Amino acid sequence: MFIGLDASRANRPQKSGVEWYAYHLLHNLFKIDSKNQYFLYTEKKLTAELRPDNENFKERIVRWPLGKLWTLGGLSLEILFNKPDILFIPSHTFPLVKAKKNVISWHDVGYKYYPETYTRWELASLECGSKRAAKIADAIITISNSSKEDIMKHYRVEESRIKVIYLGCNHERWFPREESAVKQGLLANQIDSPYFICIGRLALRKNIIGMIKIYNSFRKKIKRSYNLILVGKPSALNEEIEAEINHSPYKSEIRRLGWLPTDQLPL
Repeated sequence: MFIGLDASRANRPQKSGVEWYAYHLLHNLFKIDSKNQYFLYTEKKLTAELRPDNENFKERIVRWPLGKLWTLGGLSLEILFNKPDILFIPSHTFPLVKAKKNVISWHDVGYKYYPETYTRWELASLECGSKRAAKIADAIITISNSSKEDIMKHYRVEESRIKVIYLGCNHERWFPREESAVKQGLLANQIDSPYFICIGRLALRKNIIGMIKIYNSFRKKIKRSYNLILVGKPSALNEEIEAEINHSPYKSEIRRLGWLPTDQLPL
């Protein structure tokens, strides 16, 4: 069987949720499937850690001169001329051309509940991609029964097409570290104890503003210095988060470290 898999997100240098999901999915497919033939579609050459040794996995660089809309443009042309038996997309947008069978990972429909936390472009892209997925996907993978019910409710997808597969944990990376290593990591990032830490994209939909307000209330009651450490890249509409930080009477204790290499996060 010939399986096409969108590896473009897994190949991004600074990964967050969906990118890590695609990355680990690929690595585990390398381990368990030596029979099926795979094309790993990517915008540019795969990084060394993603380049497969298995002969049944082939890198397929799909060029697209416009930069944006790679899935709808470049990948659509690739599928048109080289149609796989199964196409798997780890996010919300299918190319315009279908494969023989089509599978997608649909993580949630948070934009239906909090549309004000997305830009108009993000909302249009998510809604368009979701409607297309609901229409053409032969199978939909989602991460919880709550998301499954949301997809059925908002897009009238038959229950038989949705499979709940829970997210896993990479125990080779995520385990308690030695206290000395933790102290060294905190020192390197100039973090004083005690502290709270939030790891994730600085996006309105993550309720960062609510967390800052709670921190303000906490500090009003607890009369000692703490730190609120925000680890993650800023997103669209980040100005509202910045304004909330600047209005906080404890803004000197709220620190933004930006994106950090994943090796530092377990510390």
